[in-house]
Amino acid sequence: MALAPSHGVHLFEVANYSHHRDLPVRSFIRSATFHVGGCAWSVRFYPNGNNMVAGYDGYVAVAVELMTRDTLVTVVHDLLLVHAALEAGRAVFDTRGSVEGRVPDQLSDLPVAETDAPPCSDLPEHLCSLLKEGTGAGVTFYVQGKRFAAHRILLAARSPVFKAELRGPMKEGNEDRVAFRGIRPEVFEALLYFAYTDSLTAMRGGDKDDSVLEMMRGLLVAADRYAMDRLKLVCEQALSRSLTVENVSTASVLAKAGSKMLTSLIRSTRNVLRRLVSQSSPPPSSPAGRSAATKRVMPATDVKTVSTCQPPETAQATHVFDILGYSKHRGLGFDSAVQSGVFTVAGHQWALVVYPDGCGGEEPEKTAMYVHLLSSGSKVAASCDIRLVDHATGVAESVITPALAALVRVFDPEDHSRRMPYVFMKLQELEKYLKTDRLTIECVLTVRKEPRVSKTKVFPRIQAPPSDIKQQLAILLEQKEGADVTFSVAGETIMAHKTVLVMRSPVFKAELCGPMSHDRGKHPIVIEDMQPDVFRAFLYFIYTDSMKGGVDGDGDCNRQSCEMICHLLVAADRYDVKRLKLICQSILCKNLHVRNVATTLALADQHHCGRLKAACIKFMSCLSTMDDLVATKGYKDLERTAPSILADAMARTGKLNKTLNSSKTT
Repeated sequence: MALAPSHGVHLFEVANYSHHRDLPVRSFIRSATFHVGGCAWSVRFYPNGNNMVAGYDGYVAVAVELMTRDTLVTVVHDLLLVHAALEAGRAVFDTRGSVEGRVPDQLSDLPVAETDAPPCSDLPEHLCSLLKEGTGAGVTFYVQGKRFAAHRILLAARSPVFKAELRGPMKEGNEDRVAFRGIRPEVFEALLYFAYTDSLTAMRGGDKDDSVLEMMRGLLVAADRYAMDRLKLVCEQALSRSLTVENVSTASVLAKAGSKMLTSLIRSTRNVLRRLVSQSSPPPSSPAGRSAATKRVMPATDVKTVSTCQPPETAQATHVFDILGYSKHRGLGFDSAVQSGVFTVAGHQWALVVYPDGCGGEEPEKTAMYVHLLSSGSKVAASCDIRLVDHATGVAESVITPALAALVRVFDPEDHSRRMPYVFMKLQELEKYLKTDRLTIECVLTVRKEPRVSKTKVFPRIQAPPSDIKQQLAILLEQKEGADVTFSVAGETIMAHKTVLVMRSPVFKAELCGPMSHDRGKHPIVIEDMQPDVFRAFLYFIYTDSMKGGVDGDGDCNRQSCEMICHLLVAADRYDVKRLKLICQSILCKNLHVRNVATTLALADQHHCGRLKAACIKFMSCLSTMDDLVATKGYKDLERTAPSILADAMARTGKLNKTLNSSKTT
């Protein structure tokens, strides 16, 4: 059994990406530290790969690193390339992760309810079908030649502007056809879909696709126009997540052009602009290429953080090494070296070493030379060009290729790589530089400093509120505005909306839209064999897809509540509201007791609730004695009115007991 996971998103921006491409293989850039699930994390980016997997030479590599020590964490993460405009000098990697907590396996042995859990709410599906089929639509919109059928009462419940236009004294309120201007058909279609379902249609391309962003901008304007506050916040949330250098100014203009409700989007665009400006003056670099960890640990909820890696700075210096009387240094044998004075570049000490007769037996009769890192401690990334001065012209000429001169190498003071690059030259090749028996060597050393990574910052986010469509439909039922059908229940008048009833119940659809619907509209519809409180609770579920008073399939209920659930099950079966029927069965199953099991069994058999009936029989078979059951009024009523049901149940109980006893013996 898994606990709720913690989710986090960290945006790692590599500015001036091309400046990092000359890093050696296995050299990486580390993001700032960020926190998810109470643990510290970072992202490693290898511009030239890490040679960890065969066959992937020439590939970049990215890894997520757990910075918290002595911790075992189960992680699921995804890596997304958000913005790959390498020609513009920026690559952005979006690392989305889930940190899953786990509890002991013993909890998986808890007993399971006899009935399946009720299905998820089908209200959005019914509303979507109503919009698609257009059954009972009372108004038609024309948008740039495209036709959209809709229902006045639902639009009025979802938007105060639609309410004023379609149900008020305005012109549109008295017309069945309404022409719309200033909005694209696809935007209006998405607006209607949200008004009916409280969700957006699936859009191809994701949040970053230009067409999707354009749709979101259009929907934001439409939501502001029709005062649909939740849709407005949903659009703001989507646009704030997609803010980039290219679109932040557009979003800022859009937010300022809207109403005062767009302050969240304005705040997000300002934060992004402020962050982009701050990148021009990055903080001082931290040691070993790591950014300092943030001082505040992020909460274990959905968070998005960002850090930026700036191009590395370089330090360059030229050291001139003059060897006078060069011929006198030859003939001393292999491994006899002449070392220059010590020079410092970027805080590290270096020397140029020359072997006039070669070194280590390699390349005999050739002069060898290299740069030697003398400092101990950390590794150093540097490129080196070695030049010889022609004394006849005074020009220093490089003795290695331009590619090798520009190659960044990692000097490690702990191994042989502290000496690089090796240059070997024959005496004949040196003659032009030895006119006066003097060899002048120029060493141009360029040291790459560690890249600077900004501290982790929380990315601006806008949180859209939860769906409010059920609350709005509940208000519609309570206020009765626009109600067009009247019921008489035990002498009490109850009003409702034909569109909602037809959408939710096929029986209501047949009654209200069938051949007799015109006659029914003139007089109240009499509901027999049902109490007003039960019918009102039934209507509440029809409108909101939830039980009044907070009763649901997961909780216990008292005797009075169980009686109401029984009546609701009868109503659900009568009007074919399948989900309500399943919820009632689930509640009754979880509240079975010796005093009510016989009554529940009779109810289950009468209304074709097979699973509830099986649960009652199994409950009866688990009783240690039947005396308490036989003494109940429900058992006596069942024995008198439906003895066949009782006989069948007792027979099944006996078979079930035999099966259980035989399994125990085995």
